[in-house]
Order: sequence, then C-alpha cells, then structure tokens
Amino acid sequence: DQVTDWWNGVQLIFNATDPTGRGEIVQYAWNVDDGPWHWQKDTSVYVTPDQIPGSLSGKHKFKVISRNNTNLVDWVGDSVQVTLIIPSFSKNVIIIDETDEFNNPFLTWGLADSVVDRFYSDVFPGATEWDFKTKGMPPREVLADYKLILWHADDVPTSRPHKISEAANIQVFTDYLKVGGKFLMSGWRILKSFAYYNNFPFAFTPGTFVYDYLHIRTVTETDILGDMTGAKGKTGSFTSIEVDSARLANFPYDGKLSQVNLITTMAGFTDVLYSYENSPTSPNVTYRGRAVALRYYGTVYDAVV
Repeated sequence: DQVTDWWNGVQLIFNATDPTGRGEIVQYAWNVDDGPWHWQKDTSVYVTPDQIPGSLSGKHKFKVISRNNTNLVDWVGDSVQVTLIIPSFSKNVIIIDETDEFNNPFLTWGLADSVVDRFYSDVFPGATEWDFKTKGMPPREVLADYKLILWHADDVPTSRPHKISEAANIQVFTDYLKVGGKFLMSGWRILKSFAYYNNFPFAFTPGTFVYDYLHIRTVTETDILGDMTGAKGKTGSFTSIEVDSARLANFPYDGKLSQVNLITTMAGFTDVLYSYENSPTSPNVTYRGRAVALRYYGTVYDAVV
C-alpha cells in the first residue's frame, strides 16, 4: 500500500489526437473513481496509493480526457478498470511445477510426476503445489498470499524453452517481486530458456528479467557431454552436493550432468551459493568454480536461481 524502489504506483500511459486534424492536443487529465481531475502535459503518470480514494485493494476506474489548443475538452475520453491487490504473504511457499516428466532424463528412467513432487514436498513440507501443465500460470491474487514462489523445470528443454521465460509469465511474477515477494527458480538450462535461440556465451541486456531482477550479466553453458560431478556449497552456509550418477548412467551423460548454465558475470548485491565441480582430470578446467546458484539480495525482494 505504498511505493517502493520497484513499485512506483499504477502506471497510466495515454495519447490522443484531434479528429478534425486542425487542432493540437496540449493537455491531458486523469482521475480515479470519478474523483478530481489532474491536468498535465506528459502522456504517462504513476498514480500513487495516496491518490486512490477509499480502500486500495479492489476494483478502481481510471479515466483520461484531453484538451486541444483551442481549449476544447474531450469529456468522454477513455477509461479502464483495474483490480489492485495488496499481498497478504500469509502463507509460506507455493511450488509451481513446470517439470515435464515426458521429457529426458525422466522419460528414460520412467520417473513419474509423483516422484518429482515428493522431492520438493520433502524439502518444503506443507507447501502448496501448483501444476503448470494442467493449470497454467497462477493468477496474481493467488501468488499474493505466498511469501515465496518456487518454480522448477527440471527436464532438459531440447526443442523449445521452458515456459517460465514467456513474457506473459514474467509479467506476473515480476509484479509479485515488485511488492516484496521472494522467488526461487530451479531447472535444467533454465537460464538458457531466457535466451534460447541465441548462441552462448550470452550477455543479457538492461530491460530483461535476468539482467534487471536476477542481477545476472553473462551466462555460458557446458558441453552436451556430461562433465559436472557436483557443486561446492558456500562455505559455512551450504553443504556440497554430488550428482546422482546412477540416474545419468546413459549417453551422453556418463554419470555426470551436461548443458549446465554457468553464471560468469553478476552485478552487485549477489552471493554465489553453489559453484561448479568436475573431475580433477576433466579437460574442462574453465568450468570449475563457476557459479551455478546465485542469490540476489534486493531492497524489496530476494531472488535465487
């Protein structure tokens, strides 16, 4: 119910033309719920909570009108109805399951959806589970109840990127982050999905989700042949982990993970949680020690990938 570093209020963007073609639009005015008019020359504005009458949560009508250089006002204008949600963060965790068990490596080993679900429920007991394949993206009013979104996509995307990278989905969970939510995403080639049709190494640019919200600048990807044997946890915070070689005994893995996204450059306020490990005899020495899990400590939200 207040502006933050990331949420400046409800943004309105508008424009108008004189239908006669002889006049010029020189001013615009907007109001909320038929309240007082606010005149301005700019074609956009952030409406802050103190400018919205009554309860902030719920439906509100935003209307815009214009005036031309002969002082004629279009009192009809245009309007839009918006539903505002104040997050309660009353529940702990919602797990969004995008993992496709009909894709590798799950298909090869016959691992069912229930096996994957059980892993995450053991790690986050009592969490709400949301199946993306059957339900799609959770609406904002659902996400607003949770302190943490955990999104997993643990299969290998071979013909198209993970759905998390679609613009419509990004818009929903960035709205959630702007008002103080916490976000954890986990998956095989999950950063690759945000630049799926580009060659790696890849540099993300300002204005993209990975650059702006995760504070990740450049990413590369390991070879298609298995190489990763585990990950070293941040000293004093996390224990190191090992790859389950029995689950990846077939080609091209040979008991090791392949096509692992390595975070090679990150911005400030980030912390490497896990770093890449491979065999001491591996020729891929440049992979060793690179970040594979990163946390961004934000002023409003935290994010982990």
